[in-house]
Amino acid sequence: MGEAILTGSDLRKVFDGTVAVDDASFAIGEKTITAIIGPNGAGKTTLFNLITGFLSPDRGDIRFRNKTLNGTPPHEIARRGISRTFQDLRLIRQMSVRDNLRLAYPNQKREAFWRALFGRKGEAEGRVVEATLRLQGFGSLVPLYDELAGNLSYGQQKFLTLACCLAMGAEILLLDEPVAGVHPDMASQILQHMLELKEQGRTIVFIEHDIEAVRRVADQVIVMDEGKVIASGSKDEVLVRKEIIEAYLT
Repeated sequence: MGEAILTGSDLRKVFDGTVAVDDASFAIGEKTITAIIGPNGAGKTTLFNLITGFLSPDRGDIRFRNKTLNGTPPHEIARRGISRTFQDLRLIRQMSVRDNLRLAYPNQKREAFWRALFGRKGEAEGRVVEATLRLQGFGSLVPLYDELAGNLSYGQQKFLTLACCLAMGAEILLLDEPVAGVHPDMASQILQHMLELKEQGRTIVFIEHDIEAVRRVADQVIVMDEGKVIASGSKDEVLVRKEIIEAYLT
């Protein structure tokens, strides 16, 4: 594993007496792909919510580049370079692909640049948008960027949420079941793009129940059950363990 860029130590979160995350610790290597697996209710999405500031841990510490994230609001965590997708996608379905991307771009230091990029729909601006999408590996969205997001297929919508994460300038991408319910062709496209993003220097953490997808792209695997991290390590180490195979892979 590369140098740890994101860590959690002894994290605990309790809801009305139910322990959702139970003294969980993890270390995510820089420029790697890490899969988090486990049964429903294992605490995987709660862990994502803790990392991204949507929930605060009752105990423990989360650090990004050795700076604590505890108490940091979600928008500030996103500004620091950690972006995520959700199972419910959270696109604005009544807006175009173009405008969903436009809203994702930070509008602070680079405001003038992105206003020039997306502000008008002239021929020159359209060429720049198209070139940008193609450069980032989202060429299949180019013919759709004036289409309403709600008219896209489910797989295309998931691809768009990934594009929005990158539009935010994310260094770390947290993807919640990126290929669940997606047509196999689009799932393959998303997984291939995840590998390409790693090669470009991004760090990816994803929750997934599709073990073949995990085997295809993950470097590291974290296994959770009942809020605990019960195993972690390289894909080749974790996915061959008898107890993991019997509990989660059969």
